[in-house]
Amino acid sequence: MSLKKKAFQMGNIALANPIVVASCPATEDIERLCRCADAGAGAAILKSCHGIRTTPTDQGMRRFRNTDRGLWGTSTTARELIHPEKACKIINELRTYSEMPVIPSVAAYTLDSQEWIETLLMFEANGIACAQLDLFYLEEDLSLPETQGRLYNLILEIACESSIGLLPKMNQEIRPGAAIKTFADTGIVGWSILDSIRIRFPEDRRLKSPDLPVFAYANGLNAASLFGAWQFPLVCEYLYRLRTQTDLPILAGGGVSDARDVARLLTMGADAVQVATPILCEGTDWINRTCADLQNYNWTAYGCTEEAVGFIAAHAKIDPDLCTSCGRCTRQLMCTAIKEGADGPCILPGKCEGCRFCLELCPANAICLKPNSEYQPSTAVTY
Repeated sequence: MSLKKKAFQMGNIALANPIVVASCPATEDIERLCRCADAGAGAAILKSCHGIRTTPTDQGMRRFRNTDRGLWGTSTTARELIHPEKACKIINELRTYSEMPVIPSVAAYTLDSQEWIETLLMFEANGIACAQLDLFYLEEDLSLPETQGRLYNLILEIACESSIGLLPKMNQEIRPGAAIKTFADTGIVGWSILDSIRIRFPEDRRLKSPDLPVFAYANGLNAASLFGAWQFPLVCEYLYRLRTQTDLPILAGGGVSDARDVARLLTMGADAVQVATPILCEGTDWINRTCADLQNYNWTAYGCTEEAVGFIAAHAKIDPDLCTSCGRCTRQLMCTAIKEGADGPCILPGKCEGCRFCLELCPANAICLKPNSEYQPSTAVTY
């Protein structure tokens, strides 16, 4: 696979490269969008918009909590959703500065088609060819078949009023099989996966401190958006299942950390990759670095190939010069192929199947994996 020769397409929009800045605070104003364009992003999805007008006094405030388990963000819908007129202004300003495509994102609180159509028609009048449908703010339970049926009808009603290409953003409430059934024959131009989850803002004793009264309102909130690296396995699973059932373009993202994650999603069938958290945390340097890494990426070395790869018979091998005899590999209860011997841990001949569990567990990196063709069992093993 050669990134330099590959053409990236998202719906009916051609991309210069597969890195798409996801809908997030980095895409809510012209200044930050220009910085993303300068860094070489293939496209950006605008912060979601809704037709309700707000003033600074009723917008509320954002609150974040960043931990090793993820990034929680909580706010008000008035603070998070921009007005469609502002969205059109941002897109038109960016057109005079950069050729980077911008895809607007439309949100609503209900499945009433008029909530969506008015905004989409405004975008269409401004020459916009494709829009993301943000389902995060819907009050309905999207896991219910009857709600999915109403969502199907919504897409058909939109198609009767507007010719703009639709890119629905999926979340875990709608599983891949249900997504295929819900959007079958509706004319959508692609898929956007995978949205953050809605969850209670985590308790934090610091929020109750009298020294931080501005955080007091975050106590007891019922909803927050949780995203971060923990999402990546869920995205891979969703992408795998979705790709087996559709040929439409897929914009995959969630939990992406580096070029290797981007490569993995591309080789699993994604047509482009959307990223938010590392760009929010590291700035546009992440875009520059990742684009450069992808241009020179050794796809085969990291197991990122377009061909199916089967299991190769292998076994673990312990380097006695690196082993510190810490006991982690012998205390674990996953595998019975490692036992404590007279001179430290050792691999039981013929029992190791090369699962890699002990490799990730060893803090000294003293365990490596070897093909079984190189297997030379020791003549004596003492326990």
